[in-house]
Amino acid sequence: MKGDNVCQWTQRRKLSPFYEAWYFKLNHKTDHSSLWVRFLLLNGKKEFVWAIHSPSNLEDEITQTKIIHDFTQSKESDALVSVAQNNLFEGSSQGNLMSDGHEISWDLSFEPDHKMSFLY
Repeated sequence: MKGDNVCQWTQRRKLSPFYEAWYFKLNHKTDHSSLWVRFLLLNGKKEFVWAIHSPSNLEDEITQTKIIHDFTQSKESDALVSVAQNNLFEGSSQGNLMSDGHEISWDLSFEPDHKMSFLY
C-alpha cells in the first residue's frame, strides 16, 4: 500500500498542471465530532495542509486552519508526505496548524487496512 501512496511528482511533470492530495477524516463514534486533514502538493511548487474540526455541538464554532509553503522535495523522514512538521506516515500522522487565531493539533496512530474501502 505504501507504494501506492508515495509522492508521484517528478521533475518531468513540472511543466504541466499537476497536484497530489492525501487526506483522512475521523468521526467520533459517540459524540459525532469530526476531524478532516488534507495534505496537497500543487505543481511541485507549493505544499498545503488544511485541518477542519467540526464539534459535536452545532452551536460551537467549526475550526479551520491551513498553512501554505514552498515545495521542498528533500524530506528528512520516511513520511508519505511531510509539510512543515506536519506528517503522514503509513500508520500515523502528527501535526499542528495555527492560523487566524485557531489551532488544531493531532498525534494519531492506526493500523492501515489494506482491504481498501472507498466512500463516494
